[in-house]
Amino acid sequence: MDDNEIILYAADGCGGCQKMKELLDKRGLSYLEKNITRDPEYLEEMRQKGSSTVPTVIFRGKMVIGLRPNMMNRMLDEAGL
Repeated sequence: MDDNEIILYAADGCGGCQKMKELLDKRGLSYLEKNITRDPEYLEEMRQKGSSTVPTVIFRGKMVIGLRPNMMNRMLDEAGL
């Protein structure tokens, strides 16, 4: 896994997920979207990592659970992204 890899767990119809995608897109960052609606295995994977809420973002071993744009921006700023 790349140090700067961003994983986004999302679901169809999730407004917060869409806003998180927009935040990442606005910064020009690529991310791996794991849609729990389309692939239920991702739901189990997300739960094993300690989350049951979308959006969940994993970056550099840290997790942002729910739509928390300030936290996400701070984490990306600290990483120089």
